[in-house]
Amino acid sequence: MAAVKTKVNNNPRAEEVPTTMNKPRTILAALFVLATLSVAQAEEKKAASPPTTITAEDLQLEPNISTIAIWSAVEGDKAKFREHLQKPVPFSGGLDKFWWATEGKDGFKFEMDGRALYENDYGLNLDFTKKDLGSIKLKADTYRRYYDSTGVYYPYAPAIYELNPSELYTDRGDFVIEATLALPNMPKFTVGYERMSKEGDQNMAWGGWLRQAPPGNDWILWTTPLSRELDYVSDRVYFAAEHTVAGFYIRLRQEWEQFKGSEEHIEPGFYTSGVHVFNRFYENTLDHTTWTTSLDVTKDLIEKVLILDLGYQYQQTINDNNFDSDARTPAGAVHDAEHAINFNNNSHDGWFGRHLARANLTWHATDDLTFTAGAKYKKGDTESDSQRNEEGSGGSGSDGNPATSEEIWWFDTQNREETWTESVKASLSCIPKTRLTLGADFEQSNVDYDWNAAIWTAGIPGESVTGQGNWLWDANTKYKRDNYWINIRSRPWHFLTGNLKYKYKIVKADVGENADIATLKPGDPEYEATATANKYYPGRMEGWRRPTHEAKLDFAIKPVDRVTLRPVGEYQISRYDTHDQIDETVETSTYTRMGYGISADFELCQNAMLTLNYMRQDITTETQADSRTASLRRDPFTGAFSAGYYGGLIEEFDGSYDTLSGVFTYTWNKLALRANAGMTNGKGSWDTHYYWAGCGADYKFSKNVSANAGYTHSRYDEDTNGNINNYYAHMVYLGVKARF
Repeated sequence: MAAVKTKVNNNPRAEEVPTTMNKPRTILAALFVLATLSVAQAEEKKAASPPTTITAEDLQLEPNISTIAIWSAVEGDKAKFREHLQKPVPFSGGLDKFWWATEGKDGFKFEMDGRALYENDYGLNLDFTKKDLGSIKLKADTYRRYYDSTGVYYPYAPAIYELNPSELYTDRGDFVIEATLALPNMPKFTVGYERMSKEGDQNMAWGGWLRQAPPGNDWILWTTPLSRELDYVSDRVYFAAEHTVAGFYIRLRQEWEQFKGSEEHIEPGFYTSGVHVFNRFYENTLDHTTWTTSLDVTKDLIEKVLILDLGYQYQQTINDNNFDSDARTPAGAVHDAEHAINFNNNSHDGWFGRHLARANLTWHATDDLTFTAGAKYKKGDTESDSQRNEEGSGGSGSDGNPATSEEIWWFDTQNREETWTESVKASLSCIPKTRLTLGADFEQSNVDYDWNAAIWTAGIPGESVTGQGNWLWDANTKYKRDNYWINIRSRPWHFLTGNLKYKYKIVKADVGENADIATLKPGDPEYEATATANKYYPGRMEGWRRPTHEAKLDFAIKPVDRVTLRPVGEYQISRYDTHDQIDETVETSTYTRMGYGISADFELCQNAMLTLNYMRQDITTETQADSRTASLRRDPFTGAFSAGYYGGLIEEFDGSYDTLSGVFTYTWNKLALRANAGMTNGKGSWDTHYYWAGCGADYKFSKNVSANAGYTHSRYDEDTNGNINNYYAHMVYLGVKARF
């Protein structure tokens, strides 16, 4: 300790400590700070020893480590806060990153990096490389993703929704090992294995709905939020080879993947009087096997002038899935009364195969002119067989009829698609200070879709009996998709840069449908009459047309040396015209999106910078309301879409929101200060509001050691969703970075 004190007292900075600091705790704190500074200075002197200078590139290659600790205090919906931030509460942090590498004179190089954070967030990458021999790479990664379980507030009496206060999260893992053999003047071979996994509980979209139950004086309510339990595992083995033969660069890859998983969830059902009637249990078992073969060839027909690129890929997937559903009372007994659904060993098997071939030719006519032309051909076939076995009487015939027999539903689906695509593009920079890009592609598709369904009793499998039904639906659709675009980037003066992008897309479909109903099944409202049944078929359209215009314009303007303005504007309008086959009417829906904003950088002085940003987006949807279609809601804060039953598509939907934010930074010697604040006001989903503000500081003790600390406050409101997802939070963080 005496040696340390002598070293500190020799430090000129020790004279800056006030003499009034005579309390024991204050003295110990001062000694600790001074000792840290002296060690940092010693490290700096050590790093400054021969060789005499260290470049910025050398500093990047030095082994380094960084740590972070975050403490959060949250009032309100902690699960929503975790979902937004993807951090556990109240503490998170640990070893944020570490990196270390070494290189020998014989061409051997070893590199390692990773992280270790609380909770269950770890990663490790190892890379062994030997010059003129090859490499071995190892990756192990696991992390946790959080979800909120509250979902949507149900405002109608009785409010019997069940909020799940527990954490919902999935643990994800990724393990990769890859070996490469790269001998001089020999083909390069790569072989690898990867396993990805996901396990845990995840939230589900809200889907509550009401149906009247016998004897007609009550209603059944399926409430949410719901969560489902997931367990997915994917194993992938791949082999690749690449080599140059007679000027042709050839790449070959073969891949095999098997995906297995299960999904389970429970859906409770209540009377509106509050009585818990039953629970529905769902279990879905998935099994997919995929083979993929790909070949790519590149050749300079004329060196750096005419380049040919060819490719082919074949993919085959085999599915073997099962689905079970049971309805039981809260006590655990089988429930086969009103609205019960009891399915057993429902299979869904399928096969998918696709050929994809492409060819592209690039011609660099001059330094200022480039042409590209390409063609692509795709042919895919999909076949699926599914069988649904109804156990109880609730799902067959009229509700509550115990005399109804069990049923077996069988479905056979075939989908064949053939597509040609041609594309052209030209890039010109002959105009001074301007680059112009023009392009177009044209696609033609023919899709033949066949759907067959049959129902029979369990006692007479394969034979249709009175009261059962057979259905056939055949649709042959010809698609035509054309895209045209233009991009212009220009800098006419040193203080102005502009970008203009415009795209026009048009999709046309000519639908030829044939629906045949052999017999109708009494009791199912979807098939009570031919007219009703036709409306419930998945289509019944003669054709449709959807043109779309998209435009974006942005600038970078520097009126004076210390000010930069970046205004931006974008616009999209899409019209959807549908020609109905039944009543010969044309229904039109439109989608409009407009966004505009500006950001500005102000260099207040040499050490201070202020950045301001404002952005507004308006999204409007106008549709023909249809009670058989689920509506879409957009959350402007998360940018996510969720589907739910709200009685049909709303005729008009406003998805506008505003975002305003600012960042201020100031640097002085070894200290960097920053402050930020902002807000998002969204009307797309439940009138959301999000506010944040914070400040922080970075201090560099030496060339190799620095620390940072800060504070952030955030608040989230959903004014029209019962306030169940609202929260406000305080966060404090502290981190240290060091190089060795």
